[in-house]
Amino acid sequence: MYSLLWLAYPLAVWGGLALGGPRAAGAPALLALWLDDPLLLLFVPSLVNLGLLFAFARTLLHGPPLVETIARLQVGELSPAELRHCRSVTAVWCAFFAANALASTWLALAGSLAAWALWTGALAYVAIAVLFIVELAVRSSRFRHYGNGPGDALMRRLFSPRA
Repeated sequence: MYSLLWLAYPLAVWGGLALGGPRAAGAPALLALWLDDPLLLLFVPSLVNLGLLFAFARTLLHGPPLVETIARLQVGELSPAELRHCRSVTAVWCAFFAANALASTWLALAGSLAAWALWTGALAYVAIAVLFIVELAVRSSRFRHYGNGPGDALMRRLFSPRA
């Protein structure tokens, strides 16, 4: 339920700012309300992406990469090639979150409110889904190592397991 609310955040900010300024955008706007600065509302998606960047990058430096941890939960043991792949994919997600933070920040500072809401409220999620699906397809076609998830069932049909 709460994840759906976060998906609607950019649209709520856009609507709140369009209808009545920062005072109409609700609880997440307390700092913007206190400072009477609507621009502060627009930086939340950038901060979320920077947080995700930090979380993924930290695992590249300390401990197993985050994608490796998730993969081990899904399929158990991983080959050395799969471990290298997981490290590379974690780095790709880091690059994505950095780029998304930059795009969100740029739109907050120089873009229109409508463009910011469209990117942060819809298109960024489409980009995340595309990256996830492409990585799943590449991993499945390359390693053919599956777990029991719904994505695994589909990939198993597309790329039959090796004997």
